[in-house]
Amino acid sequence: MKLRRMAVGLAAALAAGLTTACAPPDPIGSVDWATGGLNSISVAGWTVDPDGGETPIALHVYVDGAFAGSGETSVQRDDVAALYPGHGNKLGYGFTVPAAPGSHRVCVYAINVNEGPINPELGCKVVSAFDNSPFGTADLIQRTPLGVTVAGWVFDRDAAGPIQVGVTVNGTEISRKTTDIERPDVQVLYPAATLSSGFNFNVFAEWTDNEVVCVTAYNQESGADTVIGCAGAGTGRAFNDTWDAEPFGNLDAAFDDIVANETGFLAVGYGVDYWNSEEGDPVGYQISYQRLDHSWGLTAMATTSAVDGSFAQQVDVPPGQYNVCLVAQDFALLTNPRTTYCSPVSVAGPV
Repeated sequence: MKLRRMAVGLAAALAAGLTTACAPPDPIGSVDWATGGLNSISVAGWTVDPDGGETPIALHVYVDGAFAGSGETSVQRDDVAALYPGHGNKLGYGFTVPAAPGSHRVCVYAINVNEGPINPELGCKVVSAFDNSPFGTADLIQRTPLGVTVAGWVFDRDAAGPIQVGVTVNGTEISRKTTDIERPDVQVLYPAATLSSGFNFNVFAEWTDNEVVCVTAYNQESGADTVIGCAGAGTGRAFNDTWDAEPFGNLDAAFDDIVANETGFLAVGYGVDYWNSEEGDPVGYQISYQRLDHSWGLTAMATTSAVDGSFAQQVDVPPGQYNVCLVAQDFALLTNPRTTYCSPVSVAGPV
């Protein structure tokens, strides 16, 4: 009886193995890359169906679990053909499917040519699609004795000129300006951006600790307006200041001008620290500069004039393109010097 059960079990195992061995094979392949585009996602890779011969293989793309589009193998891939002879060399694929702006999980499936039991998943990737809405950063949202100062940058892919930037307080717009500050750092990341993609301006507004200040980039052509930054109650971002003491005050420091000359550049500006006991007291500052193809350089610490809060500092540097920043010392935040303003400067001569 025991031998008979063993024989029956062996026969069943052989039958199962034979059935598996004779089952039509499923396609194999890969998703080599996937990338987000304008309201779209593109995928590329290769696939082979062992029993499909040279018949093109259909590919289905799913975005976040929903069918988004299809394509088929039509791209020449000699490297794959060398590994899997007998299937021609049109074993690659590359096509685009629509997708809403944002991050998505994208999966590609190969559809069996003949009678394979499954349409295998070739791979999944997480990519982001985008639209033509403007985007950017509100680097600074700072309350001052005169209102609110905002600074940052904006890029709109299909904008023909300067981009309008608006400031709202508790949802009500109180001012709107256009980008007019040169930001070569933005052009490095987005070559299509205009040089003057930055903004830096003050708006006059009364405020309390319960206010919410937001900066909005207004769309041109296709896309939608975009809020690029908010500060205040419930936003998770504090204003770039400290207002827990009375009377209120803040560091107010800026460049009036940065002028290139034969040996480098001359930085002229002012600094007043309203937190200090005497508004006329000197403000400590330093001029930080970066040559765009070298590391940071830093001048010695200095102070503004006690008479009018002004400064004039000559910085001798080799010729080249520089990003120059004013770093000032707020007496209310002694351990946290602030970079209050940056500007590009070009020193002439052989680089």
